[in-house]
Amino acid sequence: MASGRKRGGKPGTGLGPRSVRLTLSRLSAAFDQALDDGKVTRNPCARVRRPKMTASSKTAWSEEEARRFLAEAARDRLHLAWLLALHGLRREEICGLRWADINLTARTLTIATVRVVVDGQVIVKDAPKSERSARTLPLDDALVTAGTTLHKRQAAEKLAAGEAYRSSGYVVCDELGEAVNPEWLSDEFGRVRERAGVRRITLHEARHTANSLMEKAGVADSIRAAWCGHTVAVNRSTYVHALPEDLAAARDALSRLYGAAGG
Repeated sequence: MASGRKRGGKPGTGLGPRSVRLTLSRLSAAFDQALDDGKVTRNPCARVRRPKMTASSKTAWSEEEARRFLAEAARDRLHLAWLLALHGLRREEICGLRWADINLTARTLTIATVRVVVDGQVIVKDAPKSERSARTLPLDDALVTAGTTLHKRQAAEKLAAGEAYRSSGYVVCDELGEAVNPEWLSDEFGRVRERAGVRRITLHEARHTANSLMEKAGVADSIRAAWCGHTVAVNRSTYVHALPEDLAAARDALSRLYGAAGG
């Protein structure tokens, strides 16, 4: 944390708590495997104190930034995952999505399974985060096209890999069919974002972006909350953001209300 950075910034500067915790979790998982294999007698990471995560304010992209990101994402193998992120799905929902949960003919997607990371281990849960999280969403043309493209690509990858292919059934998987680690998906989102040349946000903040843009488009609170799988109160207090350029709307509204009296 003092001078561990090797890339992604000035070498020799400190890494943030999230990077340190992620590195420690992966190292700990490797030692757990070594312990199971009898190569070590204990996991030396078990007693290492993990740095606390500091709360950070959430942000969101503008419509123009979201469009720039999606233009770049359209060239990526996991285009569907990035579309789903900017349609407001949680990371664990995207990673837990199976092809059995998508009906490209009926144009629907059902959230039924999630994959989360707990202490460096990936855990699969049949029940989503809350009762509201279990939902079926309609798909638009872009999602259907991206889903069809990815499904065909995975079929070709399976044919090319032969016996090396592992059919996990997950929508977001690697070229050999294995489900990806949710933390990797967050990192990959950052790499696509860099290629797109847009402002840095996290994968979870893509969900905030979807909510904010829907709010600005006039989508009702109740519909946004149902789409994203949470309550109206949570939607209003947590997921909707006003960007600096949005303040002009307040200015214009007050100007119309007050007219010449304001001057």
